[in-house]
Amino acid sequence: MWLTTYYLLGENKLIIKYGPFKKVIPLNLIKSVKKTTNTLSGPALSLKRIEIVYGQYDFVLISPKDRDEFMRVLSKYCPQAEIIFNNKQ
Repeated sequence: MWLTTYYLLGENKLIIKYGPFKKVIPLNLIKSVKKTTNTLSGPALSLKRIEIVYGQYDFVLISPKDRDEFMRVLSKYCPQAEIIFNNKQ
């Protein structure tokens, strides 16, 4: 329970569960998504991460098993977001 980390993508929200914490991000607030190796702390178990910018100045770092596939699926749910696939991170 304390070490569980997962990400759920629903019709209108992204749910990020990490340990006893949970973050819910409305999909319509997501502005950009890109690959990163940023070492800031976050609900990510790997350094191969995705940075999701949402709201006014908020961002979160996550590390799904398949970054490209996660980004492809997210792009279908968030047509307003800038999805940057080709950066070398």
